[in-house]
Amino acid sequence: MKALLKYHIDMYMSGFHFMSPFLPVLIYSILLCLFFSVLVSSCFVYSLAILFTVCLADGFFLHRADSDDMDAVLILKSGSAIKYYLSKEVFLSLFALIYMLLILLYSAAAFLFGEIVLSKPVPAELAVLCSLHLLVALLGYELSSLFQSKMIRKRRLALMLFFITIIGIFMRQSLIRVPVLKCLFWVFPPIVKLLRIVSESETFLSSEIGWIAVQLILDILLVLVIKGVIWNKRKWTVYE
Repeated sequence: MKALLKYHIDMYMSGFHFMSPFLPVLIYSILLCLFFSVLVSSCFVYSLAILFTVCLADGFFLHRADSDDMDAVLILKSGSAIKYYLSKEVFLSLFALIYMLLILLYSAAAFLFGEIVLSKPVPAELAVLCSLHLLVALLGYELSSLFQSKMIRKRRLALMLFFITIIGIFMRQSLIRVPVLKCLFWVFPPIVKLLRIVSESETFLSSEIGWIAVQLILDILLVLVIKGVIWNKRKWTVYE
């Protein structure tokens, strides 16, 4: 597992694939540092939105970092296809954690030292914020990796489903008002609702945020199950 994880990281870093998510995170952090007094009230909303977007995009184009032939070789060398695919999930989780820490580095420090003043104890609220950011980042990676052309072999279908998912996430609240479509709104993660609550709340220790965190966890687990079903249907091989 350690060798497989190291391979995934080396391929990701060697091709400079990390630049596409790293640069927006870096630019956001610089802007937050320069214009902190303006962005302080909404900094966590911006960080959640940017983190979800960069992880979603990075996960979708991550397939460029390797090839089917190399995947097949690594599965043979590792001796277990399940172990190989599990290493990929650990890799996604690792970079979700890394980008979460990077994007929260400045705002969390300001939070700890009292420049962002909220009504509840700082450690508890900071833990909730970190958890929310991690779940959002991981969901972005999992969702986008599900719609890679390597998972859904028909490239146009994969691209179409990917954009439908993005539109559904941002139109989720509108779907509730449409009688025919309101039964489908639960399919899409409540990202926009989370952004609204974080923007309006004076505290992050509410039951509503807790329920959204549960929904995010369930969405991540659902994607993992779907990916497992796809891999199992292919008999855990990279070729159909």
